[in-house]
Amino acid sequence: MRPTAGRCCGWQTAIPTCRPSTTRSAAEADTTRPSLIIVHTTIGYGSPHKQGTSEAHGSPLGVEEVALTKQALGWKPQRSFHVPEQALTHLRTAIERGRHAHRAWERRLEAYARAYPDLAREWSETVAGVLPEGWDRDLPSWGGADALATRQASGKVLNVLAQRVPSLLAVTPISLYRPARPSTTRVPSTAKAVPGRNIHFGVRQPHGGDRQRLAYHGGVRPFVATFLLFCGLTCVPGPCALAA
Repeated sequence: MRPTAGRCCGWQTAIPTCRPSTTRSAAEADTTRPSLIIVHTTIGYGSPHKQGTSEAHGSPLGVEEVALTKQALGWKPQRSFHVPEQALTHLRTAIERGRHAHRAWERRLEAYARAYPDLAREWSETVAGVLPEGWDRDLPSWGGADALATRQASGKVLNVLAQRVPSLLAVTPISLYRPARPSTTRVPSTAKAVPGRNIHFGVRQPHGGDRQRLAYHGGVRPFVATFLLFCGLTCVPGPCALAA
């Protein structure tokens, strides 16, 4: 994204100069809007003959150029897959931080379960992938002679499922597929309306990939609706293949 695009969206936009940490602190202090920090880099930095060129992007540097790059960066050329001790020590601090964070999360979950046992049970079952009892009872069906568009039929089924499956979430463009979405998921999910069950997307945005990430994380059952034609877009075939 270009700086002008970020500013037009109302984002805080910054390009760090000599002290990136100062820019980051300023961005974190503004909690009223997203922040876009643009950092200019040189591709293949350190490579004597390929930095800043397309050769450092799509092709291996090669054994000789790798050795020269390590030498230019002050590393020993003969070492492979070497992690400096200082970096290793720093990265391993994340292990203990993770333990503390996980213990704190478990304590909060236990307190929540004591205060709201029914909701806690529903949450646990949802995360475990357990569907509510009777979720597929009396679903609408049609015969071959019924004149009904597939997206309309899908919408009718989803209307029923949305009443029975609280975790059902629409991850689909609002502009095209309003008739196909269940009415209970038409409430948008925004910064001011978190309980909404529809995440707004534009037509060509990679909602398919976001759907996969949500499904992989768990806790929600996202669905995506699109036209078959759009499966040819570069952002859609990957998620389609992964879903299959």
